[in-house]
Amino acid sequence: MFEFYNSAEGIDFIKSGASRETSERIMDAIALFSHNLAMAERIWEAPTDEETRAIAQIATRGGDDGVPSDYCWGAAGSDWAEPFILPED
Repeated sequence: MFEFYNSAEGIDFIKSGASRETSERIMDAIALFSHNLAMAERIWEAPTDEETRAIAQIATRGGDDGVPSDYCWGAAGSDWAEPFILPED
């Protein structure tokens, strides 16, 4: 299950976050979710809505560790997390 995440490619993918202007937590979540480098790259570049939700859940540890907008994802910055922001009462 964690073959890619624990592989040299997975580790290098996670470490590439700084050059991609992406929080390490997001890179880590993508690597955990992915089966291989090709999948990780595709998710980083163009995630489906389902993948985005999964990455948000993994990155925030189900909401126990911050909110998705705490983390940057490339050029989108924290805007990628807009669908996860709850309206204020």
